[in-house]
Amino acid sequence: MYFVGLRRYADAERHLVTAIELRKAEKDEEYPEAENALGTLLVDAGRAKEALPHFEKARTNLLYATPYFAEQEMGWAMFQLGRHDEAVQHLQRALVAKPDLCGAYMKLAEVEVARGDDAHVQNVLSDFLTRCDSERLRTSAGPRLIAAAFLELGKSRLRTGARDAAVDAFKQCLTRFGGEPAGRECDAQLRVLESGS
Repeated sequence: MYFVGLRRYADAERHLVTAIELRKAEKDEEYPEAENALGTLLVDAGRAKEALPHFEKARTNLLYATPYFAEQEMGWAMFQLGRHDEAVQHLQRALVAKPDLCGAYMKLAEVEVARGDDAHVQNVLSDFLTRCDSERLRTSAGPRLIAAAFLELGKSRLRTGARDAAVDAFKQCLTRFGGEPAGRECDAQLRVLESGS
């Protein structure tokens, strides 16, 4: 995945395809980890439709120890393709299988924003904050993701007219994560709200 970080998609794709082929030739086995990685690479490269068969192979392989990653990425690929209902189904399956999969909550919230369902956006982000902003998961979720959740929760609350609840989310975001990009955006949101009151 080193090549993906450098946006050297062709190199990364070539190595992953070779790894899959070698595993099949040498052991007559599928390689779900590489299939999932290849799918993720293809989505990142803007080729979501091509990624679907790779996620399907990974998520349905009974020997794959972490199929929820492929389920999550299948959902994200579906979102990229504009297939929002299917995206929600896959992301929800990923969260049922692995409720601590913090990134899946944020992806699901983004899909719900695109679907215009702020009630679901707020439920998903509240679930994220309850689980992922906990003592147990806060460090692994990271400040950037948690700050983004508060920001998006505040925006969603504003869209539904819950101004005071939005201000609360923005204030928590700013107080705890003022140095993060989302924290700075929370500050900007608060300034706009204060100037309009």
